[in-house]
Amino acid sequence: MAIIQCPACKQRISSLAKVCPHCGVALAELSEEDLASVRQRRLDGQLFRARNLTIAAMAVALLGIIWWLFAGPDQAQVAAALIGVGGLAYVGSRAWMMWLQSQIKQLRGRRLR
Repeated sequence: MAIIQCPACKQRISSLAKVCPHCGVALAELSEEDLASVRQRRLDGQLFRARNLTIAAMAVALLGIIWWLFAGPDQAQVAAALIGVGGLAYVGSRAWMMWLQSQIKQLRGRRLR
């Protein structure tokens, strides 16, 4: 018996398991096309989360800009911190989105062959 990764949820499971105890995917019955479909759904979910993170990061940066405009000079450090954190989170989430989109394109390309 070995420990493997579930192809659907990427959790550690026994190699003897017929069904993943975490997500319920039947392991023995999955064809290559089904595995690709499961990977596609997982990547779509991650892409959804990356888009939400991008929007949240823009909101934090915008809050920092508004804070900068309307707060006094003693609050400038807080505003700069919000702008910096929001900007870094935005750049990171956009990079994650672009990587996920490239993974989805590769998966679709393999599925068409």
